[in-house]
Amino acid sequence: MKHILHTKALMGLMIFLAGAVAVVTSCKKDPLDEFNPKTDTIAEAPFSVKGTEKRSDGGYVLDWKINKSGIDCVQEELDELAITPFNTFTFEAVPESASATFPGVNARTDNGCVKLERNGQSSFSISYVSDGDATVTVWNGSKDGNASITFKVKARKTIPVEGLLVRIDDKEEVLINVIGGQYSAELHNKQKEFPFYNVKYLSQDKVTESFETIEEMYSFYDREDLNLHKLEILHIQPENTTVRRLNFSSIAYGHPGVVSNIFCKGEFQWFDNVSGGRDYTIPNGTDVSILHGKSIFFCAEAGVNPNIVMGYYCPPGHYFLMQTKVAEGTRADSAGKLWAISNSVKIIP
Repeated sequence: MKHILHTKALMGLMIFLAGAVAVVTSCKKDPLDEFNPKTDTIAEAPFSVKGTEKRSDGGYVLDWKINKSGIDCVQEELDELAITPFNTFTFEAVPESASATFPGVNARTDNGCVKLERNGQSSFSISYVSDGDATVTVWNGSKDGNASITFKVKARKTIPVEGLLVRIDDKEEVLINVIGGQYSAELHNKQKEFPFYNVKYLSQDKVTESFETIEEMYSFYDREDLNLHKLEILHIQPENTTVRRLNFSSIAYGHPGVVSNIFCKGEFQWFDNVSGGRDYTIPNGTDVSILHGKSIFFCAEAGVNPNIVMGYYCPPGHYFLMQTKVAEGTRADSAGKLWAISNSVKIIP
């Protein structure tokens, strides 16, 4: 009798333990659920995906196309999506058929370096969590079915700036490297150590009278005398750098602005509110993309000795870059590391 009772008790214990294991197993969550919205059973319906990236607190907006072939930024050459603490990215599914009611989509990341949040039936946002690489899948019907699109995402805390890519005389591309430091005065001096281009010596023979301004000095020359070079700003490098806010920067300061305004009218009219025809201060915090696609002309100053490196404030102006926006009226020097774009040229015989 005791043996029978013991056997029944043992069987009951085994049934209890099996049930407990089943409960624990059913309650166990996927660790990635913390970084993903809840998924639903949604009928299959074909779609494509479009995205919107905003940088500099939304001051610079980029459009992205996403389909089975990959991901493509409409405005930039760099087709690699990076999520950082300094940008935002949202995407939404666009139904292929406008006539039918679209049931929506699910979305999920395979890496907790980014977090997905649902904004609506067919739209989501992606935010930075930690450095890493992820694949985001967007689908309805079966996750592995026909209505499923995947795209790659890089998560980076910061993306260093390398320089400014320019085109000289409509043919030669030059990367003007940035210089890092703490103080703007220090960077001004460093810029002269890294000339980005050589310009031909300009004789002062034509300057036969005294003059008080640079405008007066250049008035002794025709455009053909100057050996002008055209500089077109293509874009910051890399295009998605997080170091992209301009601070205490000016457009067309000094000789390039003078040369362009005197000799290249109609070819150099891309900025407003120029003080005295020579200087325009860019509001602090402006995204560096304001410079993209802009052109200016530059040459040597008359009478400057060959083999001397001169800071001619070119490409057009002088630019200091920072990663975060500084408070109004705060000197860039006191707000963290600065990056300066070299603006020096070397005079050659």
